[in-house]
Amino acid sequence: MIALLIIVLNLPPVLLAYRRVLLAWPTRYVLAALPAAYTLTGWQLGRLAMTRFNCLGGVKNLHDYSMSGTDITVLVGHGLFLMIPGIFVAAPLSTFLLLDTLCRHASTSCIAARGVQ
Repeated sequence: MIALLIIVLNLPPVLLAYRRVLLAWPTRYVLAALPAAYTLTGWQLGRLAMTRFNCLGGVKNLHDYSMSGTDITVLVGHGLFLMIPGIFVAAPLSTFLLLDTLCRHASTSCIAARGVQ
């Protein structure tokens, strides 16, 4: 699960930085928002699971969480962990990537409208 977090945080900036990668503008915006969407959604799902299922203990002392007889303690713990990289890494990264993509899109649109190559 940590490997997926590392991929989600590192792949969008790499793909958006290369000029040779031809991506449609909606795809670029989705890639720019992906780090914040993944981490903050995972955090909210972990928080929701902690309150909805028969959870014993608190945030700092997680005990057995079970759903239909399946132990989901690891998933709830990972979801709650996602708050830290979500707030301190993914949200600023996605903000920067979205603003950068917007500036590139606007400059490309202006250049195309003027007919300058």
